[in-house]
Amino acid sequence: MPEVVRPLEPLTIPVTVKHIAPEQADNTWVTVSIVDKGIINLSRFMPQDPFDYFFAQRRYSADIVDLYSRLYDLRPNPYAQSRYGSDAMSRTDNKNDDLVESKTVILMSAPAKVVNGRADVTFDMPDYNGEGQVIVTVYNGTQVGIAVDDTTIAAPIVAELSVPRFVIPGDTTSVTVDLHNLSGEAQTLALRLGSNAGVTLGKAAEANTQTGEAEAVQPIPTSVTLADGQHVSYRVPFTLATDSDTRHVVLALQAQNEALDIARDWTVPVKRVMPWVSKGSRHWIKPNENLSLTADYWKGLQTIAGQEGHVLISRTPILNVAEQARALYGYPYGCAEQTTSKAMPYLYQHPALTAFKTEAFENSQQGRVTTRDKQLTDQAVLYQP
Repeated sequence: MPEVVRPLEPLTIPVTVKHIAPEQADNTWVTVSIVDKGIINLSRFMPQDPFDYFFAQRRYSADIVDLYSRLYDLRPNPYAQSRYGSDAMSRTDNKNDDLVESKTVILMSAPAKVVNGRADVTFDMPDYNGEGQVIVTVYNGTQVGIAVDDTTIAAPIVAELSVPRFVIPGDTTSVTVDLHNLSGEAQTLALRLGSNAGVTLGKAAEANTQTGEAEAVQPIPTSVTLADGQHVSYRVPFTLATDSDTRHVVLALQAQNEALDIARDWTVPVKRVMPWVSKGSRHWIKPNENLSLTADYWKGLQTIAGQEGHVLISRTPILNVAEQARALYGYPYGCAEQTTSKAMPYLYQHPALTAFKTEAFENSQQGRVTTRDKQLTDQAVLYQP
């Protein structure tokens, strides 16, 4: 491998395998992974020797230890997924588009066949500067092996932005521009920092002393000269307009000269301070009458372009009985509260519960038995088993 890997360029890793058993010469394969070393350090991941994985001495141990809601799961992909009460999971807004962008690298190759003791694996490197861990795993019908190495991934000019986690319309915050010359020689670069609509970089505006008109202020120098190994930083304030309806702030940095053309961008989510608001109205519609929905129904609600909203229209209270019934099976514990919550609703007569009747009867019977077994001599019911 090269001493320094360049981002945004193809990387070919030559893998040489020795001591292949003759009968496995045509059945030997390698896989290669490259992962951000920072993520590995945070997760405390340790590459596992495949030989030890299959043949190391072991003892019997518990996969799951459940101690009153303290769940210890030792398997990487458990089939048992515990769910806890409420409908919060269906209403969560912690989606990927609400997270600030972070440059990283997580690459995994498909198995490559070893021919005459060699295999070449090629990656398209992403936009990432930092350290990566390379793990090469080789295997065939009778042999396994692993090699681990760390490598530096860096462009000739490392250009980074340190951005806030999120912004709110009307906010004034800042971004830090970092430039580090790793090219081995002095570099003179033309710089430009741009943004999408609704964002004002630098001071919002300054009045021209001669004309009295407002003019934009250049947030960073238009040109900078860096000696080899030199590092400079610029703190750039920016403001998001109060009436902006954008979902993301996009900041783009360009650094270029005759030999280099670096263009990088970051996205910062825009969050709103107002909570979810629900409005409901009830109308009595006589036979052959019509009801028209007008803009008055949305009066007082602030809508945001691209954000999720719901409109529900029903002639009965808006409850999905079948969905509610299925959710009862998701209660993970057998305490008195959950046993009662799971069994009680099936005692009601409702057409939507017809499909559940047989299983519901068995659950209700089991619920009665479970609750009865928790009763003490003074008729009190134990909350936990």
